[in-house]
Amino acid sequence: MLGLGVNLAGRKGKRIVYKYVSDFSDSYDAAVDLIVADSVQGTLTFTANVDSTLDGEANDWLKAEFDTNQTDGISGVKLNIADEISNGDLIKIDYKIYIDNSSNKWGPNNNIFTSSSVGGINSGGNVIANQVSNVSRTITASANNAGVVLAAWAVNEDKPEAGAIFYLKDVIVTVTR
Repeated sequence: MLGLGVNLAGRKGKRIVYKYVSDFSDSYDAAVDLIVADSVQGTLTFTANVDSTLDGEANDWLKAEFDTNQTDGISGVKLNIADEISNGDLIKIDYKIYIDNSSNKWGPNNNIFTSSSVGGINSGGNVIANQVSNVSRTITASANNAGVVLAAWAVNEDKPEAGAIFYLKDVIVTVTR
């Protein structure tokens, strides 16, 4: 019994080493600047504290609008915390997203393939446009200083065009080591 207790006491458990929780109730500033454009052609303009009723979810959204058609590779938004990531870390990504496809700037269908990634390890699925979707993904980092892409689009039919808009809210990224 004593030997078993020593083994359990000597084992290291996983612990949270970094946690990001969004607060878009203010203007887009240094606190929000951790969320930045990733591999975007042209400019992705951010507006914080958007108080719009999106499918019943009011207040404090981060609005992002593309000014150029996205035609190369992958484009999206990332959380600028690569220095916090080590090989083997478990990264849990949660957020609400609303992709506004009311003017077909995301293509003809409303199932928009949206991926998240950590250092090139991808996890993705369809997000239905014109409604609030909850996204939850868990990815294991395969390298130190790996970037955390929150939402990205690479499928040709789902690439945003100039004027395409999406909204983010309640972003929580947890790094466990």
